[in-house]
Amino acid sequence: MPDIATSDILLIEDTLSMARVYLEYLKRGSFTARHCMTGQEALGEIERRPPDALLLDLRLPDMDGLDILKHIKAQRYGIAVVVITADGSLNRAIEAMREGALDFLVKPFNADRLLITLNNVLERQRLNSMVESLSGRAAANGSGDRLAIEVPPLHITERSAIEQAIRACDGNVVRAAALLQVSASTIYRKLAQWQSAPHEHLAAVDLGSAGTH
Repeated sequence: MPDIATSDILLIEDTLSMARVYLEYLKRGSFTARHCMTGQEALGEIERRPPDALLLDLRLPDMDGLDILKHIKAQRYGIAVVVITADGSLNRAIEAMREGALDFLVKPFNADRLLITLNNVLERQRLNSMVESLSGRAAANGSGDRLAIEVPPLHITERSAIEQAIRACDGNVVRAAALLQVSASTIYRKLAQWQSAPHEHLAAVDLGSAGTH
């Protein structure tokens, strides 16, 4: 799978005004984006060039969005799917996750929430693909030997999530903390720890630019 920053996103949204808003949101991340207004058009795009992630409105004019999910699952495309649903339709979102969606967004949502959600599901899909690949190699090996699965340590994943949230919020730590559902003081404490440990591979966030605005 390509780097998250250059991932290809396919948006399936039949309301043109909303699609334009979401496409503008996606420009704030370094994604490439395509847009379809119907389920049939989307299936053709997926067949032609499977995207890395799918933003799928469950209400489409020509088919149920769940049918698209079932097709992706059956064909094993390995696409990270985020479904878009209206407030009050959480049961549909839960059903979609049973069919393979990795997360959902409830309308209305802002750019920060969209970008954080996409980054998270893309990272999860990347790790899932890595585990499946290594499991397949272990099965093909047939020796019974265990292959080491190179999953990043928890503190590395945590730091990556915090830094992505701060970037998505233009350096606003309070907003980033709200997105991550942690206290701002927790993030400030971790930023201070990371600045004192520059040997770590992840780039440190500049405390001077990570203000509350």
